[in-house]
Amino acid sequence: MITKPIGKIPEILIYKVPQKQTVVGYTYHKCGFPTLYRMADTKTGQLVGEMLGDVVVHDKSIHQTFYPINEPYKTFYIAELKMDERGQGYGSKFIQFAKNLSKQFGGEGRVHLVASRLYDRERPPHVFYKKLGFVSNNKFMNDYLDDCIKSKTPLESELACNLNMYLPIEGEIYTNNHKSKFQSFINFLKRFL
Repeated sequence: MITKPIGKIPEILIYKVPQKQTVVGYTYHKCGFPTLYRMADTKTGQLVGEMLGDVVVHDKSIHQTFYPINEPYKTFYIAELKMDERGQGYGSKFIQFAKNLSKQFGGEGRVHLVASRLYDRERPPHVFYKKLGFVSNNKFMNDYLDDCIKSKTPLESELACNLNMYLPIEGEIYTNNHKSKFQSFINFLKRFL
């Protein structure tokens, strides 16, 4: 219960919705209690988006690569991020919220996700995540997304496959070397052959 007066009402309100035990992402194959966070705009009273995620321990037993770190680490995994409106800053506020949760639960601000066109085939979120600082271990896609941002062109639908992305931590040294542009492009082409 709040006993002190509120100085200023925040522009957005993020709140938790309890969820049943479920598998958090196809990567982990472990049951957990991911949290559904909903965001409301306090000026309009409208629900503007939701994020499903959880803090997880990532290690070598997981065959998908996010952070190129050899030892186990904690990170906040965003399983789903859906926004009703784009361009209002709600998505970036959710990412900052996830980063803060990661810090709160020992993840040092690490956040990772799989960029997917599942919820929006016309405008997949890959470029949005790249603008917020997310990167992939796929150098070709990092360069391509940077080019999309510089030229203000949308991501081509053929390249909007699921892409593992993570938010780098300042000062953290990553041990894996990125693949060359050529090798990344060859690996990309192999998906279609």
